[in-house]
Amino acid sequence: MDNIVFKKPKITAIITISLLMMSTFLLLTTSLYAQDDGQHGGTPETVGMAGSVVGPLPAGADPAYTYPGVKARLAFTPNPIGVNQIFTINIWVTPPPSAERFMKDYKVVITKPDGTSNEVLIDSYVADGTAWFPYLADQVGEWTLQFFFQGQYNPEGFYSDGEWRTTEFPGSMYYDSDYYSPTNTPQQTLTVTDEFYYSWPLYQLPTDYWDRPISMEHREWAAIAGNYPWDMQETFSEYNGDADYYGPYVTAPNTSHVAWKVQRDVAGIIGGEALVYGDLGSVGTPDVIYMGRAYDTYTVPGVGRVAGCYDIRTGEIYYEIPVSEGGVTPQWIAYVKPEDTAVPGAGAARPITATLIAVDNTGNPSTLYHVNPYSGETNEYDLTNEGGPGRILAYRGGYFLSVRDSSDSVVDPYMMENFWDRTSIQDNGYPTYLYNWSVLSTARNFEDRLTSNISYRLCPSFRGSAYPEASKWNWYGRLGTADLDTGITVVTRRFFDNAVWGGQAVGVSLTTGQVLWERYFENAPYSPRTTVADEGVAVICFNQGEVLGLDMYTGDIL
Repeated sequence: MDNIVFKKPKITAIITISLLMMSTFLLLTTSLYAQDDGQHGGTPETVGMAGSVVGPLPAGADPAYTYPGVKARLAFTPNPIGVNQIFTINIWVTPPPSAERFMKDYKVVITKPDGTSNEVLIDSYVADGTAWFPYLADQVGEWTLQFFFQGQYNPEGFYSDGEWRTTEFPGSMYYDSDYYSPTNTPQQTLTVTDEFYYSWPLYQLPTDYWDRPISMEHREWAAIAGNYPWDMQETFSEYNGDADYYGPYVTAPNTSHVAWKVQRDVAGIIGGEALVYGDLGSVGTPDVIYMGRAYDTYTVPGVGRVAGCYDIRTGEIYYEIPVSEGGVTPQWIAYVKPEDTAVPGAGAARPITATLIAVDNTGNPSTLYHVNPYSGETNEYDLTNEGGPGRILAYRGGYFLSVRDSSDSVVDPYMMENFWDRTSIQDNGYPTYLYNWSVLSTARNFEDRLTSNISYRLCPSFRGSAYPEASKWNWYGRLGTADLDTGITVVTRRFFDNAVWGGQAVGVSLTTGQVLWERYFENAPYSPRTTVADEGVAVICFNQGEVLGLDMYTGDIL
């Protein structure tokens, strides 16, 4: 018999890590729920319920409670299953261990058709006493599975999230000693065949007109039920963004057709004295499409501008709230993904929800709005402290990336040494702050939303003729042209002195604010609007028509 030990970690530890993301949102700090086999407080002999004993009641132990009617439960799916498919085994006992404790060394014996057996040992999760693991069905025929709960004695003491001590510690609760009597399930049969089996019933995609709501059982329909804007695209990015992400969960019809229509402006040939000339009119498009509902700002005669919500299939209006009365049209969708709590994995049982968000402006917003997708009601959050978030560069996955320029002059040794060689220049740079901040938090100030704050200096503070060397140069914006996936920006500059043109490009890390490289040119970059950056390559156009591609990591010409 082969023994397989899946020592599932016993303790749910909340750890905060810094993700130096090389995609869009940098130094994104987030809380993850992780399980860890290592120690979490206490001494080695008291960590992980070391005082608990698996098996018969220990000699001399006198538990305050004994549970003689313990029931062992075993379930696995799918059954039947195809050969070389993976099935899931779930085990638990009733009654469960309690809110702060877990069961140790659950044993499952798996016997294959050829008579070989494997024994799997695994600990339960804290509180509910459940455990699960995947297993490969690698032989055709009848398998048997049996779950053995070997009994467990828990001494009195203080427990917290699977940790036991004899003395009280923060977050712990006192429990009397108890004993769970051993038990086991009968042998259960798993049938493995040469056919392929799905673990969930399949529902075919619709071939005719369909509407919402979509039943939760129709999982396959998620592939055609996408929303807009797309969660993983850098929307509103002035720096080229993730242009290769194009909403994979949306399908288009093979032929165009009019589902419904509504007139929101006058247009067409005017006629009469205007002859053949006309007016095109102006009609907006929805900022957000969510679960079949469009969210848009438009004019209603006699009312004025409204934040409206309507059905994209029928045109049915769900609400129209005048902007003058607080109506706000959402601009983005932020998905709220469930997190594991007491029982890791339990988060998957809770649905993903979404929050519709908006800001009052993108130059330096003062207010963040959470918009109720059903009623249009809003919650408002102030963003004005710490000088505000500055100019929004991009949004993706619940986080904004924004940049704020400061007017506080500072001395930059790098600028002094490399650019001017004039020690008399004392204020040779303005600090620029790159912010990564969350939209999902209900924090009432901007500072508490920050997940990263990178400060760097790129632009000298030209103050006129006092610094003639500096006045010959022209920087193209403090942030430059950024590749948010790479986490690097390229700042271009040019100079003119005695009819001689020249230029420079500087690569700067957006995660550290450090200058990575600099390259000088005999020609001058034309304009930052003609510089693009993506996939780690910056393409720069020059005054004389030359185009160069630079490696954003090294500055090398490609």
